Amino acid sequence: MLAFAPDRGQAVSHRGKRLREVPGPFVVAPPCGARVRTRLAVNDNDEMVLKALGAHLGHLASLDLARRVAEGSLDAKGKAKSRQARQQALTAASSSRWAGAITRTSEDAYGLAKRNLQAQQVSLRARVDKITKRVALGPGEAKERLVGYASASERWEKQRRVQVLRSRLADVEAQLAIGTLSVCRGGKRRARAPVLRMAYHWFGLAPQHVAVDGERRTANGPTFTANCAALTLRPGGEPSGCCPTPCTST
Repeated sequence: MLAFAPDRGQAVSHRGKRLREVPGPFVVAPPCGARVRTRLAVNDNDEMVLKALGAHLGHLASLDLARRVAEGSLDAKGKAKSRQARQQALTAASSSRWAGAITRTSEDAYGLAKRNLQAQQVSLRARVDKITKRVALGPGEAKERLVGYASASERWEKQRRVQVLRSRLADVEAQLAIGTLSVCRGGKRRARAPVLRMAYHWFGLAPQHVAVDGERRTANGPTFTANCAALTLRPGGEPSGCCPTPCTST
């Protein structure tokens, strides 16, 4: 039961405690961030530096993703400890900003793979359950809202199909139980493309990685990092970067 205090007209509970006042409705401000996707007009030297930077960071990103996948499923504290340890190891070969972006990308990739596998598990269970219920009925037989398959041949094909789905479901559940998922940088569909497989094999090309996180503004305008100015666009449009030590010798 609620009552109102005589002095302020504020609602009080049956225990005599004043309830908090609920503020009136308000309109949330629109987002103030901006995302710009464009091509960089660079010269030959800048192109060489960006390729060396992307190859080096791509190699580090591949190693970090493999290490994260090997650790399996972790709770919130385990994720924080894992990312801290991996970031410290990557900082020695790059910088804190590059390492932070790489570990975040690896964690996002692992989380996306796990959510996709869980969604596949739910889908397979639903399909197996539906086919099993319909196969239990004879051809053309109906029970309540469930109807069997039209012919004996279709019912036989669905019996084979449900065995395949159960095998796939067992594999998915085993991967989720172990926590060691299959994650491919850039996506499996892209990696399975014949042209890319040929490029990886004959030319030694590998997925590159150039991404950093940070503040939206620095002294020279928009930037993709905050601490060491790892990747910045100057007022004239020229890219300015802070390369890791292994890239400076190439």
